[in-house]
Amino acid sequence: MGYITSDNLNLHKNEWLVINPKAIILLLHGLGEYSGRYEYNQLAKSFNRAGISVTSFDFRGGGKSDGLVGHIDRFIQLTEDLAMIAEAEKPKDIPFILLSHSLGGLIATRYLIDYKDHPFDMAIFSAPAVKSDDSMAPILRKIAPIISKLFPKLPVAKFAQDMISKDPEVRSRYQSDPLIYKGKIRARKGYEVMMSMEYVMERFTAIDLPILVMHGVDDKITDPLGSQMLFDGVSSNDKSLKYFDGLYHEIFNEPERGEVIDYTIDWIGERL
Repeated sequence: MGYITSDNLNLHKNEWLVINPKAIILLLHGLGEYSGRYEYNQLAKSFNRAGISVTSFDFRGGGKSDGLVGHIDRFIQLTEDLAMIAEAEKPKDIPFILLSHSLGGLIATRYLIDYKDHPFDMAIFSAPAVKSDDSMAPILRKIAPIISKLFPKLPVAKFAQDMISKDPEVRSRYQSDPLIYKGKIRARKGYEVMMSMEYVMERFTAIDLPILVMHGVDDKITDPLGSQMLFDGVSSNDKSLKYFDGLYHEIFNEPERGEVIDYTIDWIGERL
């Protein structure tokens, strides 16, 4: 069961449903991971206990979906996939919530900017990857498009996988999970992500729905400052920013995950 993209790829679908839900969440996972991780970290079930259904899918090139693992040709393929799925899953008479983590946050941000007639009633961001690395040497920025064009599938950069969570069990399970891509980021994907970061940074104001942005203060994978910039830049009248002291990148997978989940559910509940 899944979705078929415009270029005929099958995207694997996961869903955790309740009877007569108060709202439906469409969840976007992060770089290298897949939607099924939100089963074993109990996040989806926590929303279910609050009367909220959850739907998710594995991005192209990840998890159980089709496509070369870790590769995309163009970033907008990801937003086009999201647009197709959002249209297919939008409910008729209850709130529709877009929840995203890390790379999923960049996809969500660009989607909300580019698709003005989107069906979502609110958006929640966990450690959104919206700010590019200021420390990158200028020469690397200059050669990035060349490498991306000549060697698009070349593995070029690795992120700090040992910094996803303070919880040793989470890190161990991450490393042993065969569906998680733990290789280096491929040249084309890295370049496309960098360009999309620069694109959204100039267009945050196009986002005007209620949003919640959350980030761990000790995140070493995505810059916590990016969350502040997203929060400041959107034109939403209803917007919230929450930093969690001492938390790493995957705030829903930290030992303090209960606090994060409760905060998120309370925020949603105030808007239902």
